[in-house]
Amino acid sequence: LLCQRAEKKRCGQCQACQLLEAGSHPDLHQIQSEKQIGVDDIRSAIEKLSGKSQLGGAKVLIIHQADSMTESAANALLKTLEEPTAHTYMLLTASSAERLLPTIKSRCEKLL
Repeated sequence: LLCQRAEKKRCGQCQACQLLEAGSHPDLHQIQSEKQIGVDDIRSAIEKLSGKSQLGGAKVLIIHQADSMTESAANALLKTLEEPTAHTYMLLTASSAERLLPTIKSRCEKLL
């Protein structure tokens, strides 16, 4: 999603791929918590997605263990899921999809 040359897979050579390898791509944002993901975590990530892409391509948010979001965090994410900014991708992982709010699940494409 972030590679500047990708057709089907990333090239590994462009600036975006090099930044990904270094773990410092400015348009990749991740939320991960050993406990619960709170509303402040979600609001901070949404704020980062609201601006333009720093490298002129896509913006990506990965929410690891999205099933650990508090109800208020999940509700804060809904509007962005419904109306994302251009070239914005949100990937949610969950070990228990049943624990996600039905409103979250209805706005996402499920991949197994």
